[in-house]
Amino acid sequence: MLVRRSLRMTIDSGWVKILKTSVPDAFTHTLPRPASTVFVDGQIKLMKADYIRTWQQFFENQFVYTVEKAFESGASVVVMGFDDYTYVPVCKNMTQTKRNKSVPNMDFNEHDDLPSTIPENWSGAIRNRTFKIKVIGFVIRNLKMRYKHETRRSVVVDFAGTPEVICGSFVLPALFSVEGTPLRRGECDIKGPVWLDNRGPLLLESTDGDFLPIAMIQLESYMALHNSTAHIFVHRMATRTSTVAKRVSSGNAKRVYEYVDICKLLAFIKTQFPDSASPARAFASLVAVTGCDFCLNLPAMGPTKLWNSRHLFDKSDIAEPMGLMAVLLHAYNTLFHKNIRTLTAEIREVPDMGAACKLYDRLSTSVRHSLTVAQRTRNSVWETRRAVAHICNAVWTVQYWTLLHMYPDPLSGNFGFVLKKNKCVFDGV
Repeated sequence: MLVRRSLRMTIDSGWVKILKTSVPDAFTHTLPRPASTVFVDGQIKLMKADYIRTWQQFFENQFVYTVEKAFESGASVVVMGFDDYTYVPVCKNMTQTKRNKSVPNMDFNEHDDLPSTIPENWSGAIRNRTFKIKVIGFVIRNLKMRYKHETRRSVVVDFAGTPEVICGSFVLPALFSVEGTPLRRGECDIKGPVWLDNRGPLLLESTDGDFLPIAMIQLESYMALHNSTAHIFVHRMATRTSTVAKRVSSGNAKRVYEYVDICKLLAFIKTQFPDSASPARAFASLVAVTGCDFCLNLPAMGPTKLWNSRHLFDKSDIAEPMGLMAVLLHAYNTLFHKNIRTLTAEIREVPDMGAACKLYDRLSTSVRHSLTVAQRTRNSVWETRRAVAHICNAVWTVQYWTLLHMYPDPLSGNFGFVLKKNKCVFDGV
């Protein structure tokens, strides 16, 4: 059977629209309260606008401006984070491969120096990992020079290995004082929450959608561990809940940013999954299963349809494979109830994963054979093996978002990833 490979490069924006519609006061144009620490996703800052033509302009506009703005907002610590490619999960290569196919890569190796002028094809150049690492090195060297005399406030570089405090008196979290096996802190996505402490709110600066479910999970864990309240805000590109976008004189949509109060989102999610031991992980499981960096898009099912059927599975442990299989069964059974003989009663009483897989096989087969379902939809619905592998992909993703640098090897256990020709790929595709 042909499986349509559709890989999302971040979470589906439909989830953010659901949150913004449900908790509008969690999304504001101004920061609700000053943050003590600001974590900046430096990977995003590497993507410059076309008008930036010199290295000095690049450094000032993309990095110095960001640090100074954070200080002006009241922060005493700014952490500039970059991906440490040594520890980025091997299953991330599937996303990177798709991204790199769309942009011609630059020919650049480790023995080359950065050119005296910024390359014309910046998008292609910054796709070259060796070039990108050289650029990150340039940024770090210049940050050290720029802030070497700063004593009142701290700038921290979180790149490879132990983060470096380049100015000020900030003391690194205890996590970094433990000797032994290096921490597998690869992506900026999982580096940000580490900087949450009892000094005050943490602000995460990133347009990457993964930061929202990760922040919700980590805030929930932090408050449970410390038995206290805490605050995380995310500064990101504003999500439009309508189809009308403001335009600038060039005719392009105007870029608007907003602050997201993670504490308010978490309070809302708790009302939606009152029986869950971890409402944040339950919500994140739904986010992951519809598609993200590590999961294919769910066929014929987006956030809105899945969210609207949540009352059918809100008592299930959907952070585990059996619970997520129940999600798929309930959601598809509801979606195609006019086209197939439904299995509602049997789904409610399904005893274990084996029985759930048999039910899914019956349901998906009925959909593929239904003449009242569009041909494209029939072709897209997965067979059982791929559905189970997808569920395992989502389970691993939520474990990654939860355990951060302690995440399990995606090729260990049964996480729906396999090694093929020395590359990690999705099982069943």
